[in-house]
This record gives sequence, C-alpha cells and structure tokens, in this order.
Amino acid sequence: MPRATSVVFNHLIFLGFFLSFCLVGCVSLPNLVSVTKPEGLEVKAAFKEMVRRQKECRCGVDARASVTLKNLVFAGTIDGYLQAMAPSSLKFVGVNPFGQPLLALTTDGENFRYLDFTETKSIEGSVASDLFQKYLPSGFAADFGFYWIIGRLPPGLVKILSVARDKTEDGYWLELERGKDLFNSMVFFNPDLGVLKRHLLRNEKGDILLDIQYDNYQSDSVCPLPGEVILLSGNHSGSLHIKLADWDKTGVFSAADFVVEIPPGFKQVRIK
Repeated sequence: MPRATSVVFNHLIFLGFFLSFCLVGCVSLPNLVSVTKPEGLEVKAAFKEMVRRQKECRCGVDARASVTLKNLVFAGTIDGYLQAMAPSSLKFVGVNPFGQPLLALTTDGENFRYLDFTETKSIEGSVASDLFQKYLPSGFAADFGFYWIIGRLPPGLVKILSVARDKTEDGYWLELERGKDLFNSMVFFNPDLGVLKRHLLRNEKGDILLDIQYDNYQSDSVCPLPGEVILLSGNHSGSLHIKLADWDKTGVFSAADFVVEIPPGFKQVRIK
C-alpha cells in the first residue's frame, strides 16, 4: 500500500464509528428466559409502535461527538461534530482544543472522502473498494449508516421470529428477519422507554458479526436519541465508544451538506 494511503487509513481506522473498523470485543449471546404468549404479544405490540413512531421522526440530525477507540495496542479519543441524514449520509469533523479541524470524513453510503488537515492529504473512493471493505465487518450495511448510529431500525419489512426476556437486565430480546437479507438480528428492546438498547447482527450460522449498544437516551418520548454508542465486532480485540451530546433534530439537510471540499494544496489519493 502506498505510504500516503497507509497514513490516511490509519486515521480512518480510528474513525471507524461509521465503518466499524477493527472494533471487536468479547461478544456473546444473551441469557434468555421464555415468556408467556400474552407477554410476548404485548412486547411485539410495543415494538411495532416504536417502529411506527420512528417513521415520523426527522431524517437528519447533528451532535457534538467524542470518539474513543481502544484495542490491544492503541487507545485514543478525538472530539468533533457528527451530522447524519437518512439513509446513509454521515459526516464527522474532528477538531483540536482550539476548534480547528484536524480531519473530516464523509460518506453517502456509496462513496467516501477523508481529509487529513495535519498531513494536507485527502483520500476518496467507493465504499465497495477492496481497501475499504477490508476494514468493514461482515454485515455492516454502509447504505444504512444513519440508522446504525442513532439506534433505529433500517427501513423495510421486518418479521419478528421470537420474543424472550433477558435473564439479568430489564428488557426483551426480539429475533428479527429482514426480507431477503443473508443476516438476521437480535435486538434488545426496552418497552418502557420505547428504545433499542442493543443490536446484534448474526450470520446464517448464528454467529455474531456486529454488536452495537445504545445508552443514555435523551428524555424525548417521541424520537429519543442515544447519548452513547458502543460498537463491537466478532473477530478483533477492541471497542469503539462514541459519546454524543447536544443533539439538534430541527435541521433539514441536503446532499450538499455532506460534501467537504478539498482545500488547495492537498495531495489527493483516489482508490478504486
């Protein structure tokens, strides 16, 4: 790999909050307790109501973000700002303590662009490129990145296969199947709060590919948004912890808001 590309992707690995780069810890299936049929029907009804309400929520949000990556050899945090728009537009701008930009990363679910202001370099290309996919965990759908980050389900028909209560925590696990997808999900649902607390993406063998945990939701009964997001994946050692604050749900975005222009003098690298 050329040195310029390698340098940039070292930063991209750090910013894997919407690529889930190399972020895996000890992920295991939850301990489940069977529920009665009436209890299961009640949970299903509450879950379907949550999904219905989500369809009425705004499709664009922004927030202050603090991103921490920890693995066996590295630990670090960068602060900045996150914008997201359905279905797949994401933009993160990392800044130094004086508010000056250090880096910027954008994607529309098909292409991405990364700017390193310290090295005055940029890299861009398709999310389907071999290099990009190398860091993307199986099952992570970049075309639905907005939903992964804010604790909502991607659009589309979902079939509830089973309902069970968690043995140790307050909430229920629902096994979901999405259309013709090769993967299915288990989501940890709190019916009292009407939010998802955890989302496990599994392959056809039942192995966990991706574990996303949500916590510290805003006190918004209609469209709550998480204050913390933790991403873990199935074959590496580490974690990605995102703290989010000052959510602004009133803005209306367009595709142009997720384009970061390359400053003059930047060395440009494009991958295929």
